[in-house]
Amino acid sequence: MVSENLCNGCDLCCRKYKIYLFPNEAKAISRKLNMNYKEFVQKYLNIYVEFFPYQQNMKNDFLESSYNNKKYFVFLTLALKQEKETCVFLQNKQCIIYGARPLICRLFPDFKFYGETFDLCKLDKQNRKAEDPRVFYPLLTKYLKDIKHNGFENVWKYLPEIQAKNIYFCVEGKKKTVSEDLLLLLKDFL
Repeated sequence: MVSENLCNGCDLCCRKYKIYLFPNEAKAISRKLNMNYKEFVQKYLNIYVEFFPYQQNMKNDFLESSYNNKKYFVFLTLALKQEKETCVFLQNKQCIIYGARPLICRLFPDFKFYGETFDLCKLDKQNRKAEDPRVFYPLLTKYLKDIKHNGFENVWKYLPEIQAKNIYFCVEGKKKTVSEDLLLLLKDFL
């Protein structure tokens, strides 16, 4: 079945957001591109690390860490590389992997992490049948458990080379430069 691209040439979300994925999504994209999975990871993915404020009473499977003397939950995954702040699979305002795009893309604009509004998005204004955003949480929970119990590299099988240029690091929603100290901290998770 061919998926119709409802975005009609709009690429604002592909330029505005970092697109992370789960291992099965990376494998599906590599198959769509007729590409070896290991080569796909090396060529198209970066390590994505996000630190969220720690909440003592919150039950979860997030990894935990300290940074700048503050405790955080850690979300660790791989994300699509971006060229000039744009997804590498956006060409001529069209997604070339649309049929295999990650869940986070399929859920946009219906999935809102921080109560965001997406006035920029034509889809947000259309009367359409969208995927239920709640589908994300069981997948995220399973992924977090897999990472915590089996290790990041075991879950992904292959990782991009661990260098500052291959890591996208975000603390409380703000991108940070990956320093040598931070690289050492992150290697504990990788």
